[in-house]
Amino acid sequence: MLKIRQIKYSKGSTSVQVYKIENRKRVILRHIGTARTEDDLKNLITHANDFIEKTSKQLLLFKEDEASNNILNIKQTEFLGVYYMFFYG
Repeated sequence: MLKIRQIKYSKGSTSVQVYKIENRKRVILRHIGTARTEDDLKNLITHANDFIEKTSKQLLLFKEDEASNNILNIKQTEFLGVYYMFFYG
C-alpha cells in the first residue's frame, strides 16, 4: 500500500514523498517535490495521488472531487449479521 509522507522543515518548506513499508522499513518510491506555500503543497499532494493511482491499482478512500457522490442512505441498506469465531487452545 502506497502512502504520502509530508516532511516539514524549519525554514517553512514541506517535502512530499510517496512511500511503502517493506520489512518494517519505509521505502521511498518517489520524491514528488518541496513546497514553500500552501498552494504548492496542495498541488504536490495532487501529483502524489496521481502517481499512486498510475503506479498501483490502489483506490483512494476519500477523494475530494467525488465526496458528494459517495453518500450512503441507511434506508437502502440491509444488515446481514455478524460472524465471529473464538479459538481456545
